[in-house]
Amino acid sequence: MSIAWHDWCVKAPGRKKSEDTTEKILVAAIQRFSKFGYRRTSINDVAEEAGLARATVYLYWKRKQDLFVAGLERFNSQSWILAETAAAKKGSAEERILATVMAQYGATSDIVHGTPSGHELFQANLKLGRVVVEECLRHGEKLLNRLLEQGIRDGEFKPRRSSVRSADVAHIIVSFAQNSLLDRLHTPSSYRKNLRKTVNFVLDSIRV
Repeated sequence: MSIAWHDWCVKAPGRKKSEDTTEKILVAAIQRFSKFGYRRTSINDVAEEAGLARATVYLYWKRKQDLFVAGLERFNSQSWILAETAAAKKGSAEERILATVMAQYGATSDIVHGTPSGHELFQANLKLGRVVVEECLRHGEKLLNRLLEQGIRDGEFKPRRSSVRSADVAHIIVSFAQNSLLDRLHTPSSYRKNLRKTVNFVLDSIRV
């Protein structure tokens, strides 16, 4: 499933023109980097994608690296919204955990495994946006830990070993989701299938 990036650029009521321009640049940056990767994308390319003058983009970001990291932050913030929305839906803890993981990592897989430059772009994420990536991992673990603890309180899960904590289970799931993005043999479809299978396996191990 491809990402409709323009659907993520929502004009908020009362937002300043400078904020609208910033948003337009960031969405264009995500689009351009996703299509061509980090090395083959310049600030001029992003300006063209956004339909703005090159000088306008340079007023906001003078270095490609800074623009790339800002775009990564923008992408992750939207992934978090999708994950939080999935976590808040009705259903069992297991259903919401699976939906949350798929929501947060599915969009990334669409780019990494579904575009010619996806793996090069992902390596740039890890190298240039390490702090942002680590924050994303922490956010995912915290969200899953919350759902797991609720499942334990509701009697849906019961770790068989007293040494196993919900935080450990959350870490295992997030680590697998992240590391599987490095597998060059995956497609978006096979990534989702494998991720779903693994999450179900992990949850089965702590089921009552």
